[in-house]
Amino acid sequence: MDQQTCSRCGKENMKLGGNEVFTCIDHTCNFICDCDVNGGKNIALKNACEIDSAAAERARKAAATAQPGGGASTPLAALHPSP
Repeated sequence: MDQQTCSRCGKENMKLGGNEVFTCIDHTCNFICDCDVNGGKNIALKNACEIDSAAAERARKAAATAQPGGGASTPLAALHPSP
């Protein structure tokens, strides 16, 4: 499926058959590329999105478990007692 999806606009061209050249079916895109290169770009984009999603999820979890005051476990007043 990665070779049948346009790596520029995301439209699927299910009529590629054994063609070695991918041609986008969207007339406003008109992307033309080697099928293997197009497939490789789609795999790279998919992996990048998964990595970004995983990193965003880790950041959300860290923010949800962080303590008030930027995550410091010691109250700020205890670090700087008044004279």
